Amino acid sequence: MCIRDRSQTTHWEVVWLGGVAWRKSAGFSDRLDGTGPDKGSTISGEVVVGTDGVRYLRAAHNGNFLPITLQDGRQVLKQVAAPRPPPSRSPAPAAPEAPKLGSVLLTRHGSVKELVYPAVKELPVRTKHSQNNLSAQPSVPPLLATHN
Repeated sequence: MCIRDRSQTTHWEVVWLGGVAWRKSAGFSDRLDGTGPDKGSTISGEVVVGTDGVRYLRAAHNGNFLPITLQDGRQVLKQVAAPRPPPSRSPAPAAPEAPKLGSVLLTRHGSVKELVYPAVKELPVRTKHSQNNLSAQPSVPPLLATHN
């Protein structure tokens, strides 16, 4: 038989170097076979006082008991703040908008650079084969063309 110390769930960390063994009941000598939680483990549950006067944590996930202290009062579990939920994976950042022809440039590294130039209706362009002649129609790369 055990007496409830608190009726709320609390969170505890194992601080005893060798870890701690599970108990079937809130009695120090009622050990379960096998190993219990290691040092650094966090367990949630409700605190109860056993008939031997030792406070125990009744684990929420399996209903078994862990002593909070040894019979001589040495600390086995230390109360801690509620464990934080694992960080949620945020959705991947949205891809940048497609570049607007004539206003931005998408680099090969994925960054966007703004191009600043006046609106071009006609641009004289010298070609390799025209020597010093200017072409009548502009030869503007598609990315530099403007849309009106």
